[in-house]
Amino acid sequence: MGGYFQTRWVGYFVAIATTLIALLVRLRADAMFANATFMPFFMAILITAWIGGLRPGLLATTLGALLGDWFLFKPAGSLILEQEQALQLALYCGMGLAISLVCQWLHTASHRAAAMRNDITELQRMEDNLRQLAADLSEADRRKDRFLATLSHELRNPLAPIRNALELMKRSRSDLATLDIARAAMERQLVQMVRLVDDLLDVSRITRDKLDLRREMATLQSVLDSAVEAARPCIDEHGHQLSVTVPAQPIWLNVDPTRMAQVFSNLLNNAAKYTDHGGQLQLQARVDGDEAIVSVIDNGIGVPEHQVGAVLEMFGQVDNSLERSEGGLGIGLSLAKRLVEMHNGRIDLHRGPDGRGTAVDVRVATVTPPLCQQSALPAPSPTAADGRPRRVLVVDDNVDSAKTLAMVLDVMGHQTTLANDGLEAVRLAQDFQPEIVLLDIGMPRLNGYEACKQIRAQAWATQVIIIAVTCWGHDEDRRRSKDAGFDLHLVKPLEPLVVERLMRKLEPGREPDSMLA
Repeated sequence: MGGYFQTRWVGYFVAIATTLIALLVRLRADAMFANATFMPFFMAILITAWIGGLRPGLLATTLGALLGDWFLFKPAGSLILEQEQALQLALYCGMGLAISLVCQWLHTASHRAAAMRNDITELQRMEDNLRQLAADLSEADRRKDRFLATLSHELRNPLAPIRNALELMKRSRSDLATLDIARAAMERQLVQMVRLVDDLLDVSRITRDKLDLRREMATLQSVLDSAVEAARPCIDEHGHQLSVTVPAQPIWLNVDPTRMAQVFSNLLNNAAKYTDHGGQLQLQARVDGDEAIVSVIDNGIGVPEHQVGAVLEMFGQVDNSLERSEGGLGIGLSLAKRLVEMHNGRIDLHRGPDGRGTAVDVRVATVTPPLCQQSALPAPSPTAADGRPRRVLVVDDNVDSAKTLAMVLDVMGHQTTLANDGLEAVRLAQDFQPEIVLLDIGMPRLNGYEACKQIRAQAWATQVIIIAVTCWGHDEDRRRSKDAGFDLHLVKPLEPLVVERLMRKLEPGREPDSMLA
């Protein structure tokens, strides 16, 4: 029955009402029920017990017994019973109890059946969810296997020319032209490996909501210039022609210029990789209302409609065949999409204007130009031209890493000494008293955090500049190094030009961010 009729008090009300109706029917049709005195009351009990269950059924039975004794048995108006009447009344009560119990059993069975139906429905829903979860896990596992295989391939690719170049350098020590070729090849492959690792770190930060945007006023033109500069080697390597169309009037954005340049360089690199040699690439920018729209268009292999969503997902690639293998981990477009969304923008991917190739549109909000554009330019630093030799302590448990970095600094004209663990670093710092300490974090015996604190505690070290040089580059790692007393946090591998700039600009008391400007 419905929930309304299953309420407790409705059942008792039905018991009273049906019993009174049964009495009225019995009194009005006395001749009809002469040999079945309690027949109308049985109907009242049945209706009541069917609707309300055992207790309302017992109430109807009790009321029927009292009213029947009072109105139907002689003498009327008295509860005194003769033996035959008492037997008839007892039989009525027994049958009323039986009817109530049967109806209650039916109620219980109905509730159990409904509960079982609900349980079966819930089990079916859970089974469907588990089946979908299993399918999702299977797809995630397939993507993971494909990603690991691709990662292995992409890391081995640059290692092969690096090994070949090292062998060339060993066998051609007097051939300067060969040495230059080998060195250039190693630099290119090292840049490629660093880019792969940086992309992986960026994806990790975005996935864990740890990537902070450093927004500032910047022109779209300057962002695109940086992107083209970064993507130019890949474009030239594939023999493509790139045409850039941007408005003459500056378009101002409130963005992280480094991250937005990364978005467009990723899109340009992706277009270059999946366009046949000698292709045509276009970079177009325009303003639509309060939005800037940047389109990267190529005449390459294109993206099938059914795979548009897949290529924007992590590790998604259109063509994984060996014939079209162009490198990459399949995270470039996904990384670009997430960075654009962090800027409250949107990225759309569709076929090119002529039905060939791919067009990627990036939409991001424009802002009002600043009142004074020149006020944001930093003043030249008086220490920028300071090229005097420095005393530098290099600390790293990787002996080769420490030795080669020290050799680079020696070539630059600085005085260096080496340590390969934290305790040795603290001891040598006391004797050497360096101006600058390049200190690794993860080391045996004493980690970099504690070594930094102990060096800072020495009386001579009030002006020493301590720089963390580590493979750990998350925001939490940078916060920990700052709390430990480091002036700067740099991530390996260090760019030699950055090291040279640091040696020129580092001075006690300067703001850390200005040291890298």
